[in-house]
Amino acid sequence: MTVIDQVLGEINEVMGKVDEAQLSQAEALIQKDKRIFVLGAGRSGLMAKGFAMRLMHIAIRYLRLAKPSRHLSKRATF
Repeated sequence: MTVIDQVLGEINEVMGKVDEAQLSQAEALIQKDKRIFVLGAGRSGLMAKGFAMRLMHIAIRYLRLAKPSRHLSKRATF
């Protein structure tokens, strides 16, 4: 088995676990709101940043706090 075959197998395994009904519900929630607030720290912050970038690609406004502890005392506007 090649590395590519192994990677494709792992991708297919993960995609087989995706609940399409939940995915549709998430899509509906994202589409109904005009702005999305994204927050994370550490590894979760990296995932939040990636998600925020995807939102930007589909023209949804978002607010992402890079250093939550520093910004929480300030009023956020978007």
